[in-house]
Amino acid sequence: MELQQALGVASYQTAWAWLHKLRREMAPLAERRLSGLVEVGAASIGGRAAVTGLKTRCGGLVALAVGVRGRRLGRARMEAIAAAKQKNLGAFVTSAVEARSTVRTGGSPGPRGLKNPRFRHVLAALPPDLLGVHRVAEQLSQWPSATLHGTVRATHLPGYLDGFAFRFNHRTARSPGPRFGWLLERAVRAEATPYRRLVRPGGQPDATWPKWRVCC
Repeated sequence: MELQQALGVASYQTAWAWLHKLRREMAPLAERRLSGLVEVGAASIGGRAAVTGLKTRCGGLVALAVGVRGRRLGRARMEAIAAAKQKNLGAFVTSAVEARSTVRTGGSPGPRGLKNPRFRHVLAALPPDLLGVHRVAEQLSQWPSATLHGTVRATHLPGYLDGFAFRFNHRTARSPGPRFGWLLERAVRAEATPYRRLVRPGGQPDATWPKWRVCC
């Protein structure tokens, strides 16, 4: 709705399609790996907020990683995952964190079992010790209701996460102008994507998750 008003576009459908195309171009800006001390956890989307480390009773899961510098947060990375298993989280950490960094996680079975000689893995003594992950997850849980009218489709989740990470990682930028100009140029040069492919990439309707909950 905000983009529709800002651009003066008569059709909400056109504005929605443009916004999704912009989100797709945000992904490269969010792909730089994190380094130093990095906290890793997960947030749930819909369903019951419960993670066992082996499976989840939630509608969906998002793996989160955030750089921590004392009491200040750095950049964040996030990715939709099927379950909070060691394999899923391990692959995410490998793609999101630089080698020789320190990865701090909670004590549930999935995160606790992370074993990779590339990183130094430490366990948080208590859940409050993962303040960075909890702060990002809390903002992420509030974002759909404020920005997406409370509903998230499974096929659109990666794009929404790219959009959130883009905003979070550039929250301290003095001027959004240069970044937005670069983003708009990439979107214009990108391959055209019809609206029907944006709505239903596989040709079939998919799951919707009306509520987000934190389950780090």
